[in-house]
Amino acid sequence: MDVVLTAAVLLERLRAEQATILRRHQIRNGTDVLHESTGGDEADDAQVATATFFRESENAADRGRLTLIQDAIARIEADPEQFDGCQAENCLGNGHIEHERLGILPWAKLCCACAAAQQRH
Repeated sequence: MDVVLTAAVLLERLRAEQATILRRHQIRNGTDVLHESTGGDEADDAQVATATFFRESENAADRGRLTLIQDAIARIEADPEQFDGCQAENCLGNGHIEHERLGILPWAKLCCACAAAQQRH
């Protein structure tokens, strides 16, 4: 059975994703590898550097998504009736983000037409 997408449903999904990202961040940084040399050979140092690079990249990606999620939560809480409103200045669609799109990207700011136009530029 399909769930009807409402502001409340979208908020629930956004908050669940937010909690998942925060838990992942805590786990990732709680099991942190050393930032410094291990005192081993160059291969050990390279392994630590590689692990640090990937952890920092993952943290940056999570921070970006978390910002999008927090912005979406704020938009919905400010005006629940417009939870699906396209944020483009001059929307190329009907002014609403498709519910299918919000089901996949609950933090989406743009409808499909505006997102596609933005990617072309």
